[in-house]
Amino acid sequence: MKTALIPLIAATVLAAFAAMANAQQAVILVRHAELQGAAMAEPQRLPLSEAGEARAKRLAYILKDSGVGAIYVTDFVRTNKTAEPLSRELNKEMTVLPKGDPRELVERLRKDHGGQTVLLVGHTDTLPGLLKALGHPVDIKIEPQDYSNIFMVIPKSDGAPTFLRLRYLRQDQRSNFMSRSTPGFAVFPSAVTSAMTRRSCLKYIRWRRLTANSRGTR
Repeated sequence: MKTALIPLIAATVLAAFAAMANAQQAVILVRHAELQGAAMAEPQRLPLSEAGEARAKRLAYILKDSGVGAIYVTDFVRTNKTAEPLSRELNKEMTVLPKGDPRELVERLRKDHGGQTVLLVGHTDTLPGLLKALGHPVDIKIEPQDYSNIFMVIPKSDGAPTFLRLRYLRQDQRSNFMSRSTPGFAVFPSAVTSAMTRRSCLKYIRWRRLTANSRGTR
């Protein structure tokens, strides 16, 4: 029953913040899922492991009702396979781009996907730069064995974007994994599965709505 709340809460968070951001674009960023190592394999062609495939399916389950309108991946098999279950679920083609200047990609998103929620699947060496280009004030570090992050960036017309850093677990992982906070992010534990996390989410949304209302409608 608790796990059934995950996509609902994710969708609720995005909908609430999109409304407060005057329907501006939201960006979701995730790292590719776990890899299957192979001797002499070309790095760009490394496939997902069984655990990685399970995580990719979990990601699709979490984001399927979040209003994702576009999916961007790199020209690495690992990012394609991570986004593939959600791409199939939503019947949306993936846009494949090589690694490049994060500022150029952010500008493309603003130009081509205004008002849409966009998913970016990247790497430990691309996500920090993208988050910085999207307005995060400090550098973000992703540990080599950490595949559990979901970053959400919700732009606002009258100030700095809102940033969220959540963590999601594969179905086979224990749900009591606790995330460690990162400066500048609101961090919720586990995969947004526990009752405590759900209450934290809802309290945060209510607080944001109250502060938005106190400033008046823009």
